[in-house]
Amino acid sequence: MVHDDTGSPSEHVPSAHELELAAGADAIAHIVEDDDTLNLPAPGPEAFAPRRPPVRPKRELVSRTVGFKQTLIPILLSQGVLLPLIATYLLVLGEESPLAGHAWIPLSLLGIGLVLLLFAVITMLQVRNQLAKVAGA
Repeated sequence: MVHDDTGSPSEHVPSAHELELAAGADAIAHIVEDDDTLNLPAPGPEAFAPRRPPVRPKRELVSRTVGFKQTLIPILLSQGVLLPLIATYLLVLGEESPLAGHAWIPLSLLGIGLVLLLFAVITMLQVRNQLAKVAGA
């Protein structure tokens, strides 16, 4: 019961919106959600039997593949030639060069370039041996 402005009790008349909400609530109250059950047969005993892990093929390191080494050879050769050329150029510049007082820079470039040329030759020999093994097998 609701009291009006005069203080006397009066009955509350629900509005159309309140009736609609109540009808919706009643409709939802009867819905039962039971989504944790499935209509599937039980799995067979073989599903629970221990299995061996799949056999994976033995993987080779990328740095040991022929393709990687063939890619590396031109890089080693170009750097092995360019670094000694730059070192020679720096030594030829003379007294006017900003690097004239630092002889260690051209010498280190020369040393690194020669080491890279050595690595290029070793890599070429490795590739030749690997390709010969593949062709002979």
